[in-house]
Amino acid sequence: MQAPGYSESETLEIIQEVSKRQVRKYKFAYYEYEDLMQEAFIISVSALAKYDGRVPLENFLSKHLSNRLKNFKRDNYY
Repeated sequence: MQAPGYSESETLEIIQEVSKRQVRKYKFAYYEYEDLMQEAFIISVSALAKYDGRVPLENFLSKHLSNRLKNFKRDNYY
């Protein structure tokens, strides 16, 4: 679990920072902050396979996580 050009500890730190920023925007219904943090971590780790290094990892994960959390909220809100 490591992005190209980043160490494993750097990758985990970036995932945590980006997740904290994005999760606050998408809290809804009975999903708590911790639940969404776990979802965001899983989404981010699975997205690392698609990361090719053309843009900074923070930007890639932020956009990817934002889109996936919007879908998650839309699909699970009702």
